[in-house]
Parts: sequence; C-alpha cells; structure tokens
Amino acid sequence: FNTWWSNVNTYNLHPKWYLSSELHIRRTNGFKNWQQFLIRPAANFKLNENVHFALGYTYILSYPYGNQSIHIVLPEHNVWEQVTLNHNVGSVSLSHRYRFEQRFIGDRKSTDEEGYYLDGFAFAERFRYRLTAIIPLTANKHWFVSVFDEIWINQEDFVPTGLNQNWAYLGAGFKFSKRGNVQLGFMHQWIKKGDGIHFESNPTLQFTVGYTIGKLPELAIPTPEK
Repeated sequence: FNTWWSNVNTYNLHPKWYLSSELHIRRTNGFKNWQQFLIRPAANFKLNENVHFALGYTYILSYPYGNQSIHIVLPEHNVWEQVTLNHNVGSVSLSHRYRFEQRFIGDRKSTDEEGYYLDGFAFAERFRYRLTAIIPLTANKHWFVSVFDEIWINQEDFVPTGLNQNWAYLGAGFKFSKRGNVQLGFMHQWIKKGDGIHFESNPTLQFTVGYTIGKLPELAIPTPEK
C-alpha cells in the first residue's frame, strides 16, 4: 500500500516565461517507510498557448522497499529538456509531452560481505512521451474523463535501447469551480526491475484534489502529475 503526496506550482515572471516546481513524497506500507523523494524545479518558455518548452532538474532519492534484496538509498541527479504540445479534437483536449533526460545515478557496488556501497555516479539517458486526453462528459464540462499513457525508453547516444517503464491512467473527475476539481482514477505501472529483464506490476488507486491559487491557467482541468 503506497501513499504519494505531490505539490506542483507555477510562478509567472513574464507573459512568455514562468518557473515551476514539484515536490513528491512517496511512502510505502501506508505511511511507514520511504519509497521515493523528488524535488523538480524548472524554467519554462511559452511560445504560444499550444507550445511550451522547459528546462529542468530533478533530485531523486530512491529507497529500498518491498521484496528488494539491495538495501541502500540510491540518489539521482536528473537534467531534462521538454516540449509540450496542446491541441483540441472537437471537445477533447489533447496534450503531448516529450522529455529527454540525462541521468546521473548513484553507482551501486557490492562488498565481500554481500553489502552495498555507492561509488560515484553512472550516466544514463532516457526518453519519455506522455499522451493525455481530457474528455468532457457534460455540456458545462463539470464532469470529465482523464486518461493518459506515458512510455519511458532507455537510450544510449539518443538511440533507444529498451523499455524502462510504462504508466497508464484512467480517471473520472468533477470540476466543482473554475479553480478546483477532484478525480478518482486507476493507474498501472510496469517498471523494469533491477535485473534489467523482468518487469514489476504496480496497480494504484488514485484520488486527486486539484486547486489553483492565484491566476487561473489556460488549462482549467490540471492533469495529475507523477
């Protein structure tokens, strides 16, 4: 039983420029143990309402949990470049997010006593693509369906080398005001395990409350961020 808490903010600097920040606290066994900690600042440029660019950094701490046999906290420094394309097909709002990541992951080494220690950082590359659709169910758009799929692909010199993860989400929501909405959905993750061969399945029931403080964004229904 995993519990994820997220805080996502934007800070307007200029009609074209804005900053964003994310804080993610992920616990497992309910609230008992750490799973992951992430902090993600970014600078964003809005070419127009449909095209946004971003340059960001993510600091990640991944903790051992579940049936993992390697008991060591793994740090990661992640630099990324992103473009988001938004458009409508009829009443459906679509968003395409493309992200390239340069990852500096704590290099795990084993000892003779079957323990582990960190020895610098190993470099890796990854590409992520997410397609999101917001589908209104009523004429006033108060009720809606939110669906997305995100594929994570390992790369080497920008050449794909294999699937790293896939996240799929389907949820229903209600917009109770121009500023707020609630969503109940189901997310399924397929994550490649440490052996580099097998995948781990992680089904998640997700309840999201979104509320905007300050200037309203162009997209009135925010997508749950992961």
